Amino acid sequence: MTKRQLIDDILLLNRSAKPEFLAQFDVQELEAYLCHLQLARSPRLSAVQGQYAKYFENVPTLPAAAPDAPPAAPAPQPAAVHAEEPTLFNHAAESAAS
Repeated sequence: MTKRQLIDDILLLNRSAKPEFLAQFDVQELEAYLCHLQLARSPRLSAVQGQYAKYFENVPTLPAAAPDAPPAAPAPQPAAVHAEEPTLFNHAAESAAS
């Protein structure tokens, strides 16, 4: 596709884009953006119960645990982070406080 065709197709999917802005990019970048817009418009799974049940009809289920079986071991917990160790979260809190 030519750059003009790519821009026209992008404008059909993204009406808020300005042709002057899109013209700044090369053909490969416009192709990637058009692909992104097309993928964003494709249908995704939804929370409607039963709508996708046919896709899971032949999926084997895990056997239920026997009632007299011992409980599974708890998952290991991550090591505690020391207060003086910088992390993304406490760094952001310190930056906001100052």
